[in-house]
Amino acid sequence: MEGTCGIFHLCAERAALFNMYQFSGQTKVKKILAFRDKPPYGEGSGMPCGACREFLLELNAENKEAEFMMNYETRKTIKVAELIPYWWGEERATNWQDK
Repeated sequence: MEGTCGIFHLCAERAALFNMYQFSGQTKVKKILAFRDKPPYGEGSGMPCGACREFLLELNAENKEAEFMMNYETRKTIKVAELIPYWWGEERATNWQDK
């Protein structure tokens, strides 16, 4: 089952992040390009769901600088910090990662 809010399934973005961490121990991401049935187009088709945005920041607070491609044709990107400008967990994540 797949839902538009991302609650009913594990998105490709989170699956890729889990694999990255599990097999390499890496937590920092520079860019993400998510294809669905076609490349990202317009201004919103390449946007990650809220759970993916949240997990990306929980994995590493520095991922606020990671970019998602919004439009494949124009190569327009948006930073996670623009998608979640007032993230609630930055202080917690930073303190946890410093331990």
